[in-house]
Amino acid sequence: MQNLLKFLFRFRRFLFFLVLQGLAIFWISRQFAYQRSVVNDLTSGLTGWFWGGYQDAVQYLHLTKEVEALRRENAELRGHLRSSKYLEYGNSWGKDSSLSQAYRFLPAKVLYLSTRQATNYFTLNVGQKHGVRPNMGVLAPEGVVGVVTRVSDHFSGGISLLNSRGEMQLSVQLRKEGDYGTLVWDGNNPCCAWVENVGSHVAVAPGDTVETSRLSTLFPPGIAVGSVDHSESLGNEPGQRLYLKLFTHFGRLHSVYVVDYLLQQEKDSLEEEVQGL
Repeated sequence: MQNLLKFLFRFRRFLFFLVLQGLAIFWISRQFAYQRSVVNDLTSGLTGWFWGGYQDAVQYLHLTKEVEALRRENAELRGHLRSSKYLEYGNSWGKDSSLSQAYRFLPAKVLYLSTRQATNYFTLNVGQKHGVRPNMGVLAPEGVVGVVTRVSDHFSGGISLLNSRGEMQLSVQLRKEGDYGTLVWDGNNPCCAWVENVGSHVAVAPGDTVETSRLSTLFPPGIAVGSVDHSESLGNEPGQRLYLKLFTHFGRLHSVYVVDYLLQQEKDSLEEEVQGL
């Protein structure tokens, strides 16, 4: 209140001038028809501009809510894709079989993301209270982002696909040929990576799509990761290396989905039993 009074006192002459100017314009517009029409046109324009801006602001707020609703809907629709389900067999070796839910998706926003380090990290606005756990995959609308490694009540963090220390090596496959390989970041360009352990006999062409494979449960199989730019033989070593252009634009990443593999606990328990034999 004190600051307001100081402001009014400081600019009292200018404010008094504005009041007199307004009164003069009002008196002239009441006395003369031409001036009245000019003032009416001006006030109509200002009123239209004000209400137009107000409506734009209201629509923007509603649009934000609609975008959030669409993101939740997209997450639910991803869960209905065939790649997010598994075939559950009946008692007759395939008869009475049905598709059951294997993955579900939680929409999230990126709060922090690095792209210029040897190992790059991200932070999301969802955490343990939202159902997020370590070792959950993270997807963008365009492709793979990374994996969650740490979780608090309301936030989660992890390593992105952009790491050159081997902390995240993703099993992938060629969509056309079906051959498997391991995706590794080149450590330089956030738009590029390469695929190792691809057989030299596999025919690869520029533009071929590389996608997630069934050998990893971090992500549903068939999620596009990137397209082949070119390939090169490894000389005396067997196989070839594929250089990719990643589909995920890490530099402008805002909205993502945390991937929950619903059968993870059962899978982990079985693997522990097998390793204990």
